[in-house]
Amino acid sequence: MHKKLEVWSQERNQTASKVIWHFSTDDTRVKLQNLYPVFETPEENNIKSGSIGIIRAC
Repeated sequence: MHKKLEVWSQERNQTASKVIWHFSTDDTRVKLQNLYPVFETPEENNIKSGSIGIIRAC
């Protein structure tokens, strides 16, 4: 098994084979959306809850 893997590895390296991605970044985000948390800013939370926030200039 080790010898077969070595031969395969050498052939792949000599041909400079590339990885073929099966879906785009946008598709990945949709497929894996449950693995990544969604962060909301305080302003987004206020808008969703109907609260009005006061923004002060410094």
